[in-house]
Amino acid sequence: MKFYKIFILAILTVIFTSCETDIPAVDTTPPTFAFKVSGDGFDRTFTQDDDLANIQLNLRQGDNYEMLFSSGDNGGVEYTSLRYDAQNIEFDNDPVFPAEPWTQERSGLSTFIEWEGNRNNPLTGNILLGSFTPNGENVSTSFTLYVRDFGGDNNSSNVTSGELVVFIGDVDTEVIDLPN
Repeated sequence: MKFYKIFILAILTVIFTSCETDIPAVDTTPPTFAFKVSGDGFDRTFTQDDDLANIQLNLRQGDNYEMLFSSGDNGGVEYTSLRYDAQNIEFDNDPVFPAEPWTQERSGLSTFIEWEGNRNNPLTGNILLGSFTPNGENVSTSFTLYVRDFGGDNNSSNVTSGELVVFIGDVDTEVIDLPN
């Protein structure tokens, strides 16, 4: 079953990432992102429209989760990144993670998975697939999601970002509201 899921997601990745576009003269529309997490009976997609500053994703330590991170912009995506704490989030070595043209960089305790677009061959978006296991007991961490477009001919980029707070422990996998 996992093979078929990966196969279907790989086909969607090829279709989604192969959509070439033209960079417009003026681009004032910000890019979008979607961050899907599923596992332990949980399945939710977080977007730039969610109030990420006021929610927390609880993850059960030691359980395995599937992840899909995508970004998009009709005028082309210049840069996409996913930042996480590698001490508490361990990604599996799936063949789809990280796949070219994605790269992975460490900086202190953070790991950045990055995708850079090409102004000479702009694409409308990209998708990153993977699975991960949260580690630690009663640990607070986060996923930081960041997307930048080309910004039109004048390079005035639009940016969309968000930080999803994560709590790892012996808890039910769920989203809770943070106290104000």
